[in-house]
Amino acid sequence: MIALILIAAVILCFLFSFLKVRVSYDEELTVAVSILFIRVDVLKLVSKFQNRAKKKPKKEKKKKPEDEVLTLLDKVSIGFALAKEAVSGITKTIIFEDIDINVIFGSDDAKNTAMYAGYMYSAAYLIEPFLLGNFKVLRKNLAVEPRFDEKIFKASARVFIKARLISLIIFGVNIFMAYNRMKKAKKDAKPKTRLRPVT
Repeated sequence: MIALILIAAVILCFLFSFLKVRVSYDEELTVAVSILFIRVDVLKLVSKFQNRAKKKPKKEKKKKPEDEVLTLLDKVSIGFALAKEAVSGITKTIIFEDIDINVIFGSDDAKNTAMYAGYMYSAAYLIEPFLLGNFKVLRKNLAVEPRFDEKIFKASARVFIKARLISLIIFGVNIFMAYNRMKKAKKDAKPKTRLRPVT
């Protein structure tokens, strides 16, 4: 009986302890998670479980800056939609200690540079009120720097999150469920029969 009480106490201690997530990206992505006296480099841990015998991936063709921006905006859009559904019930229990995101973009056409930079500004101003309204944000910087004299796409990010483990578990479960609903809705929206071309 005492052993069960001790196990329950340890589990509760972990669930209500603060977990820190540090994500940074500058050409390489790093994700570090720490709770109590435990610290884990998530990507290094994942790489250990990967099959080392798999074939070396083919080098992808370098994308144009415009394609990089569209890919980034697509990922942001999906992440934003999932977060909006997942945030229910845990408002203000997740603390963003630091958000620092910088994007530098330039194409060989000034009109394109201005247009795509405008898209990114719009995305940033859409996300900002959502973050401030649903989470506790201690420091933030969302910056887009258009370059009209060079062809470039460079993104760097640093996000430090602090929250009780139970809040992050609820958030994670909510995101998983929202993602499954999104996949199902997308699958159901596809036409079930295809029209054959007239010959």
